Amino acid sequence: MPLHWITNKVDKQTAEILLYGYIGPGDDVSALRFVNELRALEKEYSQINLRINSGGGSVFEGLAIYNAIKQSPATITAYIDGLAASMASIIMLAGNKVLMSKSARIMTHQPSVGGYGNSAEHLKNASLLEGLEKTMLAIYSARTGKSETDCKNIFLNGKDNWFDHTTALNNKLIDGVYDGAAIEVAASSMNEKQVWEQYNQEFAAKFTQTNNDMTKNYLSMTALAALKLTDKVEDSAIDAAIVAMAGKVDALQTELTAANTAKATAEKALTDLKAASVVKDVADLLAQGVTDKKLTVEMKNKLAVDYKENPTGLKDLLAVMQPVVSIAEKINTGAATDLSAKTWDELDKSNKLEDLKAKQPDAFFDKFKEKYGKVHSEDKRP
Repeated sequence: MPLHWITNKVDKQTAEILLYGYIGPGDDVSALRFVNELRALEKEYSQINLRINSGGGSVFEGLAIYNAIKQSPATITAYIDGLAASMASIIMLAGNKVLMSKSARIMTHQPSVGGYGNSAEHLKNASLLEGLEKTMLAIYSARTGKSETDCKNIFLNGKDNWFDHTTALNNKLIDGVYDGAAIEVAASSMNEKQVWEQYNQEFAAKFTQTNNDMTKNYLSMTALAALKLTDKVEDSAIDAAIVAMAGKVDALQTELTAANTAKATAEKALTDLKAASVVKDVADLLAQGVTDKKLTVEMKNKLAVDYKENPTGLKDLLAVMQPVVSIAEKINTGAATDLSAKTWDELDKSNKLEDLKAKQPDAFFDKFKEKYGKVHSEDKRP
């Protein structure tokens, strides 16, 4: 965990952030994480102490941090514990008040960028740097009350400009001084990386103590809120909440497994029930088709295979089918129809009167009466 994210809860109103390290998305201090931390703290604390020991870094990341501090509703006091160099000298100016240790240093210089390419690309970089320099001059000017021309001559004059607590106060970069442990910085080590490393060695013990005395878990505000805790809670309470949450997770996992098993069982039972219902519907439709004389046994067996999973299709098919009439029935019906249509004389001539009498006695006696005007005494209707 990067040391700059250590936060110390000084009291109920005050929180403290250590901004110790280089600034950039892949370095110690990223704008995204810093701003998220700041936004979380300012919801609960009206005062935030920002303690700085940084050799600078990305101008764009630094400007994002600067703007977040300026826009914060909390009162933010910047403390320069060791080094505020390059972009860190801009960030410190965002504080409502800037205080500097007697042993600390501030270093200012023009923004720079490494690059390669053709002349057009270098001109583009030059234009970008000029714009960034104007932005930085405006910040220095607003804080110190000096003109931008004076700020350029003092702070962004083409070289590294070092300020101790006396020269920083004289140039209005800071509002005051606080006591700090004396740190001897070799005159031959006047570049920001070397100076920062010397301060870092001094603060190593403070980092260790901070890790022991401050929030050890480094849980985010979101994680603490999920555990229904605040950032003022003791580590033991956090440990207990995590253990309890783990137990709940195990119980919920067991319940979820049981629920998934019950769901699978219910889904299988429903599938089986639907399959059984389909089988019954098909069997009932085939039986009715036989009863209605629309199906023969052979047809029934064939349709049972073709429509075993499609009772709706079978129902539609049976709806348009006509009853099956046997050949004998067709012959008898056809013969009877032909005989009844003929006259008495035609039947007599073709020797079909006895056939008509046997198959359609009523028609026979009607034709007899029609022929002779009465029914012969020995030819009675059945």
